[in-house]
Amino acid sequence: MKFNNKFYKDGNFILSLFLILILLTDLLNTDFFGMTFTFSTLNIIIWTLLIIASFLRSILKKVSK
Repeated sequence: MKFNNKFYKDGNFILSLFLILILLTDLLNTDFFGMTFTFSTLNIIIWTLLIIASFLRSILKKVSK
């Protein structure tokens, strides 16, 4: 995929930002005050939302054509 304006217009840029956020929370996952459970739960929630969002986005692209 080329880095042109279309890349920023559709949701791929936002999805990649979310993936970076997930990686950062994984790096922060070093048991700060016993908060490891909340970080891993947050990761699971974000991953499921990302999967649902990308699935819906592909359906909407097919319908709009």
